[in-house]
Parts: sequence; structure tokens; C-alpha cells
Amino acid sequence: MDRRGAGQGRLPAVTQMWPSNSPARADVRLLVKAMVLVLAILYITEHSASIYYNCLGPLSLANNSDLLPSRPCHPPSTSRLPPDTPSTILIAPAVSRAENLVIDESEEVRGKNEERVREESERQVKRENEGTLKASQGQETEENEKQVKGESEVEAAEKNEGKLREESKEHVREENEGKVTGENQEKKTGESEEEARGRNREPEEDTSVDSFIGPNNLTITYLTEERSFCSDPEMKVFFYVHSGPDNSRHRHAIRATWGNPKWFPVLRHKVLFVMGKPEDEETLAGLLQESRIHRDILLADFRDSYHNLTYKAVSALHWVHRHCTTPKFIAKSDDDIMINLFALAKYFSVNGGGATEDAVGDEEHPTQPGNNIKGTDQGSGGNIQPGIKETKIHCHVWNHSRPFRNTKSKFYVSRSDYKKDTYPPFCSGSAFIMDRQAVPSLLTASASTPFLRLDDVFITGLSRVAAGVKLVSINKLYKLRLTTGKKFDPSLLENGRLFFHLPHKYISQVFESAWDLVLKKENVTGKSVRS
Repeated sequence: MDRRGAGQGRLPAVTQMWPSNSPARADVRLLVKAMVLVLAILYITEHSASIYYNCLGPLSLANNSDLLPSRPCHPPSTSRLPPDTPSTILIAPAVSRAENLVIDESEEVRGKNEERVREESERQVKRENEGTLKASQGQETEENEKQVKGESEVEAAEKNEGKLREESKEHVREENEGKVTGENQEKKTGESEEEARGRNREPEEDTSVDSFIGPNNLTITYLTEERSFCSDPEMKVFFYVHSGPDNSRHRHAIRATWGNPKWFPVLRHKVLFVMGKPEDEETLAGLLQESRIHRDILLADFRDSYHNLTYKAVSALHWVHRHCTTPKFIAKSDDDIMINLFALAKYFSVNGGGATEDAVGDEEHPTQPGNNIKGTDQGSGGNIQPGIKETKIHCHVWNHSRPFRNTKSKFYVSRSDYKKDTYPPFCSGSAFIMDRQAVPSLLTASASTPFLRLDDVFITGLSRVAAGVKLVSINKLYKLRLTTGKKFDPSLLENGRLFFHLPHKYISQVFESAWDLVLKKENVTGKSVRS
């Protein structure tokens, strides 16, 4: 059969079903074209996505330009296919090539990424090692700089020390030359040592010692000392007053009356309060504050009590001996004693400072060797001019006093402390006056005298006898154990009385009243100064 005829034989059957001009055949053509177009779009879309993925890589690496593939991307070539190749034939191979390309490109990118990660890690480790090395080198450099700086400081210190040493030698050399010049000048002018001491100059102050060994080998330390308190060259009489830590009213009363610097021209005197350490810290703080304000308190570290009065007395004498060489007379007083300064000035002026009663010797120890004592000096008037060899204490004298053996008495003394039945003559502890030369004698003797807690007996009785110091009785110039109220009796000021023992109950009022009466009697304008 003819091919053409056969073919033509089949066509008519189709054309019979869908004639060329029939609407159904046109719809089929349109549907086929649409299907081809859809397949083409799918292919293009899928092929474009594979190209984009292979060229740009995963989204996580899109921002790292150094990790993108370096080779250019091209779509799969289809130039070898004939132009009329159906789309259905193109799709399958394209998809297969796209998958293979994606796999190949992913493995290549992954390998490169891993290599770059390794390189980055190596660079990081290298940077850390370099940083550690630099830090180590910097620390070593800093240590070297410190060492060099330290060596420089040591060298500078050695140079300064050598310079100071040379300056010190030069200063000592100049001082020695000055001393030689001064000695030569003194020899030329004939100036005596006593005259040189009388010139107005500040005495040298010894700051090396602030404690000493007292009775019973007790180490006593000063908590407040006021070493320059007694350096006034114009001072004639120095008073040290036994006071108690709680007796601030007594101290204020004395500062407002006879102890006030306003009355210095009357007697040329100063007053220092002596006491031991209080029991409680609050009182101690108040006492230290009072000392900072008034600068007139000598405070020692023993416990202040009646049984420790001897430590208080020796502490005062030790301080006077070291720091109070200017005054001619040293006077002791209690803080409840009012002193008539005007009467005391007259007392010193009579017969060159003589007393009104006979001197009192000691029946049991009439003369001590080495002290140039000539006996009791009865009727001599007890001249207390300083500079003579025999030293005396002027006071209210207690004679033939017997120790109290009653254990309930505050004056109790056992036979183990004092065996004899009577004390040697001693002064009332209320107040007494002595020339300056008596102080070192009493202080030296107290170091070897058996301890007794009654300070007046120990100092002016036992130690005085051992030192060969005489007593001058001025009993009539005392008024002890006053029982007056707030007002002071003017008649007590008669007969030139010096010392008045005031009652404690109204101590401030009685002090003020008594002092105002003293000023009135002496026709002196002014009243007590309230502090």
C-alpha cells in the first residue's frame, strides 16, 4: 500500500472526528500549547533556582563574600540540541544536570568553607599567641623599669643620706665653734653662771623621759605632762595641787580665784593640778578634754585613790625636779584649800621671807651627816632664803602623832608597814611651802624610805628625816576644818592667815565668797573670775 495513501487513508478518519475548522480541534491545539508553556516555565524556574543556589551558595554564607565560589556560574548549555527539540525532552536532562551541579557545588563550597574555618582558627590562635607574647614582654619591661627606678631611688636616698650626714657634721662643727666662742666671751666679760641663768631665755626641755620608777618599784608614766608649764623666768612660787579626777568644781573654783593668771603680779605664781588615772573611761575622756583646754593638769597612769596618795606626791616631786628649776619656792596644796596670796606675799617679804615661829627639829634624828644642819635653830625666825645649804619646809606641823591601828579607819597603818608608836614630826597635807633645794633631797630620800601610803607622813616625815630637811612650824597661819556654809566668815582673814580648808558641800560658793572678801580687805578692785 502506498505510504501516502495509507497515511492519507488514516487522516481522513481524524479529520472526520475533528475537522480543521472545528472548534474542538482548536481547543486541543490551544491546550497542548498551554501545557508546553507550563512545562517550559517550570523548567526555566527550576533551572534558574539551581543556578542561583550554585552561584550564591546557601543563605548563611550570602554575607561572606570571601566564601562565595570564585568561578563564574553559567546555566547548563543546550546549544547542541536541535532547535525543534520538544520541551518535554529538555526537562528531564536539565533537572538531572541541575541536581548534579548542586551536589558538586555544595561539596566544593563545604570544602572551601571548612578550609577557610581552619585558616581562620589558625590565624586566631596565632593572634592569641602574639598577644600573650606581647603581654609577657610588657610585664618583663615594666619589671625592668621598676627595678631601674628602684635602683635610682636607692641611689638618690644614699646621696641624700650622705648629704644630710655632711650637713650634720657641719652643724656639729659650727655648734662646737659657737660653744668655744661663747666660753671665751664669758671668760672675757667675767659673766657668772648664775647671771647667765637669770637672763630671759626659754629653758631647754628634756623630751626623752616620760616615766620613772616610783615607790615599791612601780613604773609611773605621765599621760599629760605640760613640760613647759614651769618655764616662765619671772615665776617666784610654783604650786602643785593634789586633785581628784571627779573634783572639777574644785579646780574651776581655784582657776577663778587665787589660781587665776590675773593675779600673777601679786605673788608671781602658777598652779598645776596633779592626779592619777580615773577608774572609768568617760571620766578620763573628760579629764583629757579639760587638760587640752586649760593646759594645767599633770596626769599619771596609777589609779587615783586615797591609798595611792604617796604615788601622787612622788610623781609631783619628780616632775618639779625635772621641769621646774626657775621658781625659788615650791608649794603644795590640796584642791579644797583657799590661799590668801596677798598675805603670803607679805609673809615672804618679812625678814627676807622668814617665818613667825621657831623651826622644828627631830628629836630622834637631830642631825644627818652631810647636810650641814646645826640643830633645831630655835628662835632663828626660820629664814627660807634660797641658796643656803640647810633646807626647810614651812607648814602646819603635827608633833607626836600616833599611827591609827584601827582597821576601820581610813588612816589605818599596820605594824608591818610602820612598827614604831609615833611618827616623826610631819606637815599637814593641806598645804606647805619649801625652798626649791628641798625637792631633790626629798626625792632621793623617798627612793630608799620604806613605803607608807600616808603621803604627808611619807614625804614630810620619813623622807624628810632621811634627807635632813628641817620643818618650820607656822600653825597659826592655818585655819583647818572649816564648817561654814556658803558664806565665808571675814574674821578668818585676821592675823595674816594664809591657808583655809573649805567644806566640800558648797565649795564653789565658799571659794568665791572667800576670795571676794580677800580682795575687799586688800582694797583691790575686782572679783573672782568665773571660768
